[in-house]
Amino acid sequence: MSDKKYIWKSFEYTGCGIDLLDLFRHLPHVFFLDSSQHDPHRGRYSFIGFDPFNVFIHKGGDTLDRLKERFMQYAEVKAEGYSASFSPLTSGIVGCLSYDYGLQQEKIPIVIKDDHTMPDCFFGFYDCILTIDHFTQKLIITSSGLPEKNQYLREKRAQQRLANIIERLDAHFHEGISFDEEASGRSSSLPLALKGNISKEQYIERVEKALDHIGCGDIYQVNLSQRFELDLSGHTFDRVSLYRDLRHLAPSPFGGYMDCGNFQLISNSPERFLHLNNGIVQTRPMKGTRPRGNNEHQDNIL
Repeated sequence: MSDKKYIWKSFEYTGCGIDLLDLFRHLPHVFFLDSSQHDPHRGRYSFIGFDPFNVFIHKGGDTLDRLKERFMQYAEVKAEGYSASFSPLTSGIVGCLSYDYGLQQEKIPIVIKDDHTMPDCFFGFYDCILTIDHFTQKLIITSSGLPEKNQYLREKRAQQRLANIIERLDAHFHEGISFDEEASGRSSSLPLALKGNISKEQYIERVEKALDHIGCGDIYQVNLSQRFELDLSGHTFDRVSLYRDLRHLAPSPFGGYMDCGNFQLISNSPERFLHLNNGIVQTRPMKGTRPRGNNEHQDNIL
């Protein structure tokens, strides 16, 4: 089927999203935006993408400007009148911004040592997306044909990419290929000798210092964090299995796995940072919030 310049196909699907991730785990820059805690409003969809046609990696204060320039090369290709009613993510850019990039964006002096050599951002440009609609129990595959701009070439590429994905899915579902948890390497078999970058005593000292500042009115909250490291040398280690363990222990409406090449990201957040739809912006943080009332008057009181 097609919707303007998108080629797409829909299937009945009642399975688990992470089992689909296993089919594409070895392809370049695979990502999984995972709603393992299904909810019609927060956890309805999960998304899988891989093999982006373009990759943007950058470090520096102009990161977002450079990303916008790259994105605008393809933005005008969007079909007029296109409606993504069958999936909110049919193609596009998926990636991450580093926490420290916010310091550059707000022009705050960076006083910490940069000892991880991580980029400020990684974004992949994905022309094909697999969407799992947990509410309607459907799997939707969309193929845009990007980065081709010629209509004929775009449609040809879109059809080819869609056919390749369906062929891989057919092999999985019709030929009896199943996910083998043991063969992929269970992360839980690793000795979890986590090492923090500060001692317990140092951490407690910083907590007490923060409480003093709160008492003096200097601040009203502070995030005290530390880095934990695990030496995996000499161990057979599978990153997707580590994420599988994490989502099993702590299901989340906003989980995620992303292979950024030189590093991988694993996340399981209960919070929605920002959601924009038809001019309405929504944020759902855990802290600093109150419940909704039954009417506007109760909302104002709360």
